Amino acid sequence: MYGLTHPDDAMRWKGIFNHIVGTARQVNYMSQTLAGITDEQKQAFADWGYDISSFDEIDPKLLVDFMLVSHLGRRGSDERNWYGIEDDAHPSTDPGESSEAHLKKVGAPAEIQELMRVESHDHFLTGNSEAFPHIVDKILAYCDWTFGQGPNTLKQRFDGLRASNRLPVEILNQLEVMGTSFEQALIDVLGKDVIDQMKDHHWEDEALIRKGYCASAGLKVSEVFPDYYESQRYLQTTELVRPNPKLVTAPDGFDDDKIVDWVGLQALDQKGRVQNYLYWQNV
Repeated sequence: MYGLTHPDDAMRWKGIFNHIVGTARQVNYMSQTLAGITDEQKQAFADWGYDISSFDEIDPKLLVDFMLVSHLGRRGSDERNWYGIEDDAHPSTDPGESSEAHLKKVGAPAEIQELMRVESHDHFLTGNSEAFPHIVDKILAYCDWTFGQGPNTLKQRFDGLRASNRLPVEILNQLEVMGTSFEQALIDVLGKDVIDQMKDHHWEDEALIRKGYCASAGLKVSEVFPDYYESQRYLQTTELVRPNPKLVTAPDGFDDDKIVDWVGLQALDQKGRVQNYLYWQNV
């Protein structure tokens, strides 16, 4: 759905795109975090039933790249369900199967196609909700389940899925148990703040990706993704202004009486919080 040129198309499918990019943001944080843990922390995850060797397979760039294309068949499956269209662009009524077919058709890298296993419920439903030891799969699934149209709790997401009747309640209940178990392991090993840090994470590529989605249809980020645009994650700049010098305190080395103008810039610090920076010019 990237590169849509008609504004109506871009507005209609912005929801799934927002979900994809928001999930990728969380994958960016969680994959980097778990790729950098200590051997002692890996052992603690092993005590929860996870395969220590699978931590060596965490490749943050690959996982983010996968997440960005993992739902590319969603439009095709929806349109086939809604309108009964059956062609190469609408290969299946199942979103995962549709995405997998498109990836194969375009010759996506084998490692990307292999990760499509996480979109298959059969892959997760092994009959034992605790017996899913591969950490890469849990990262991808958990980050997906905790971002709908914005960061959410597992309960919020699965309550919504149950209400939508997209899948049998029994399947959703089992998936929620799996997600909850992983979340408990994360908190036990890394601390309770890890979930909030994931939800508050700032991903530098996100603004460019969202701008690209909008630009191809001649739209602005503020029109398509207003909540994101107004959030702390979207970097904004202000125009040159001339404030009352008496209200401005110059930094060390600058003479208050000689400040002629300043530029205000809103930017994000390393924790994703908006900070206001002032740049002075001396006469």
